[in-house]
Amino acid sequence: MRPSRPSPTAHRSSFSPTTSRSTRAPPCSASTTRTGWRSISARSSAATYRPRTGAAEEVALADLLIFGHLTIDDTVMPDGRTAMGSLGGNVVYAGIGAHLWIDDLVMVARLGQGYPQHLLDRMAAAGLRLDGLVPSSHNAIRQWQLYDVEGGRRYVRLASAGTYADLSPRSADVPDNLAHPRACHVAPMPLDIQAELVDWARKRGATVTLDPHVDSVAGQAAVWRELLPHVDAFLPSREEAQELLGEWPGAEAAARGLAGLGAAIVCLKLGSEGSLVYRAADDWLWRADSGVSNPVDTTGCGDAFCGGFLAGWCESGDLRTAVLYGTVSASFVASGFGAEHCLLRDHAATSWLIRLCGGDAGGIGAPGPFRCDRVCAGRL
Repeated sequence: MRPSRPSPTAHRSSFSPTTSRSTRAPPCSASTTRTGWRSISARSSAATYRPRTGAAEEVALADLLIFGHLTIDDTVMPDGRTAMGSLGGNVVYAGIGAHLWIDDLVMVARLGQGYPQHLLDRMAAAGLRLDGLVPSSHNAIRQWQLYDVEGGRRYVRLASAGTYADLSPRSADVPDNLAHPRACHVAPMPLDIQAELVDWARKRGATVTLDPHVDSVAGQAAVWRELLPHVDAFLPSREEAQELLGEWPGAEAAARGLAGLGAAIVCLKLGSEGSLVYRAADDWLWRADSGVSNPVDTTGCGDAFCGGFLAGWCESGDLRTAVLYGTVSASFVASGFGAEHCLLRDHAATSWLIRLCGGDAGGIGAPGPFRCDRVCAGRL
């Protein structure tokens, strides 16, 4: 007997782009009782995870799924610093971005042959659930990340490594206990795989956010016109937006142009210029600064932003809150080298957000129950 879940129809009716933000429930919430969503306090681990109250059996569900791939990264920075055999992949960075705020999430990815056990152990020790990692017969993705002095980045995959397509998850890979999420983030993968995952999630009434792959946008406007109406929020980078539109008309015009392709909500990731979120239903937009002035390593920042964005949106139902959560997640990742430093710094997200909002948290400290909208009330 599985624990009961709200019907997809009931859930979807609570999330309508035309519904007032002041009156609708958070997009991932079907009721005001949300035992699956927890604050950043009292962090649970993968080993001690338990289903939400009222479950009839020990089945570990998850409210939020992150779809993407795992990699092993050999990184070379312009100043000669290196990080060899490091934890990487968009599913990891997006998972970390969400995990700064909530516990009830699972990364869904194909686990390639030869993926280092010690990297998996580190994620589990940090409380990231690994039950969505499905063993694959293909070799794990191992790649060079080469940064240049102009800020450019190039990926070189090892000849023996698996491909992104081989190691990208499909809906058939989702374990049965994870098959009814309230929200899903689809990280950059081949476009046909992303489309299949979006279709799977929508049929289950889940809120869906999507980050496109830079190789899947140029010349694909017709495909995106079919896909974007089925996505709740579209989160491209400036480069991806420019490729999709064929030009860069400026952030506000680009957001409206992407909405013209069918996106109800667009959140543009603009790197050092921050981000811009746009809602087509009422032509509303809002900009946020990047939140970090001297990044150490920008690898995975866009993915972390997406994870934080969805966590904040599900937590509050407010797009400004979502952007602030995403900004903190990206800034947190950029503050150190690689992904692993983020696994060691629990409860720091609160102080980062307080600093982003101007310093005064209104008496709310960390760790402890935390709501971004309480901290930022009256500041936006």
